[in-house]
Amino acid sequence: MSRRSSFGKKGIDKARVLSIVRNIVDGNDPNIAVLKYTAEELFVSTAFILKMFGDLDSIHDALTYQILTEIDDLLTETIANRAGRDALEAYANILRAYAQAHPTLFCIALRPARRASAEWTMASRRYVATRERLLASYGLPQTTAAEVASCLGAALEGFINAEISGRGASHLEFDRVFERLVDMLDETVTGAVTAIPRSPQLVSYG
Repeated sequence: MSRRSSFGKKGIDKARVLSIVRNIVDGNDPNIAVLKYTAEELFVSTAFILKMFGDLDSIHDALTYQILTEIDDLLTETIANRAGRDALEAYANILRAYAQAHPTLFCIALRPARRASAEWTMASRRYVATRERLLASYGLPQTTAAEVASCLGAALEGFINAEISGRGASHLEFDRVFERLVDMLDETVTGAVTAIPRSPQLVSYG
């Protein structure tokens, strides 16, 4: 009797499949080879997994949702009860640390959805909303928060992608550039505050 038939399909759900896919792709992009390896680990066929999710694109999006939610949970917890530059530094540091520890997962989290499911859309909006709460702690008006949040995300994610790809600088150089980037972002956000001056507000979970 084969390993696959002896173990059967008991206890296998999407969460368990994604757990194995996630461990494999932390260094590789999810593809059919990864799917085959995942099936072997679970002692099932690739057809069984594809039937569970629908197709490979749906597996990709489910994994993206899971990672993006995980990153956002870390960011939300990190900036809670912080304000202004303190919140910005904490946000930037935790995002960079996650990417350094899990470069492939970080890149997957930021890629466009292939199916744009309701779950993925919700996670993406929540990720952006966390940046907007960070900016609100500076006192930035809501009318300009979305635009500035996009610039903030592009700057940080662009730097981190360059760093984890190892393009053109040593670790020490990246550290110096990162410090300067945070300085520049702090100056930019502070300068963008055009509403009536008020004291920084602590970041809330709401």
